[in-house]
Amino acid sequence: MALYPDDSASRNNVALKYSELEQYDKTIAHFEELLRRGTPFLPVYFNTAMAYVNNNECARGYELIRDFVRRQPDYHFGYHDLASIAMHCGLIDEAWSALGTYEESVEAGEPGGVFDGNLRFLLHLLVDEFDEALAANEKLAESGSPLARYLAYPGNRATVAAYRGNYTEEVAASIEIAESLPDQSSEKVTLWSDIAGQYLQAGDPVEALAAAERARSLAQRPRGHHVRRRPHPHRPGARRSFGGGADRRPAARASEHPIAQPLGTPPRVPGDCGDRPLSRRCR
Repeated sequence: MALYPDDSASRNNVALKYSELEQYDKTIAHFEELLRRGTPFLPVYFNTAMAYVNNNECARGYELIRDFVRRQPDYHFGYHDLASIAMHCGLIDEAWSALGTYEESVEAGEPGGVFDGNLRFLLHLLVDEFDEALAANEKLAESGSPLARYLAYPGNRATVAAYRGNYTEEVAASIEIAESLPDQSSEKVTLWSDIAGQYLQAGDPVEALAAAERARSLAQRPRGHHVRRRPHPHRPGARRSFGGGADRRPAARASEHPIAQPLGTPPRVPGDCGDRPLSRRCR
């Protein structure tokens, strides 16, 4: 960025990197500079708002995204992002209202997002409405995104199963996620190790040993590439980018997977316990 200080893509990526490092003051400074220069893209507003949320400045983040919606009321994706920020700020009624506006627009023929259903799942989960959460989650099973079908969908099922103490479903969903990943990924090794721990915790040493052996076998294979750990859908973070054409597609918004990218994408796939502000159970 030192060579091209006016390049918006570079500044966006630097801001995302600072967000990964949890240096939110610097994240906000770079995103605010993009906004000052008149960047009109919703993902920049969302990223900036989420940075404020992570910096314990929810009111500023919520007001920023609400201002975007006020100025572009016909852009229905803004209501989805307003609902997301409201949820992270604990403004549940406001989140439901904004999500309802977004969903009405989609029902009326506007393009939807590949992770539609996930935000409704989370809002139901917050108040322990597990059956309603699972019903919302079924929409992800029909998504055009492999990330939604093979990571978010079983991951959400595993989360509900964990809340309910349903060991069998939790493990089954975890195995679905593990099997969807390439053998070369370090993530797959970690997941099978976690599954071994789940079996052991449930008093099933035979299956625990088999899962641990699966993890050991995978760990010994040559690593063609590294796949970073999946972030959790309940964990807020600035994930999106705004340029590269993948962010808006004819029938669906780009993946809401929270991996920082050059410029173009939104958030949310299930992951590990870690720091999950929106859930109350952690193994």
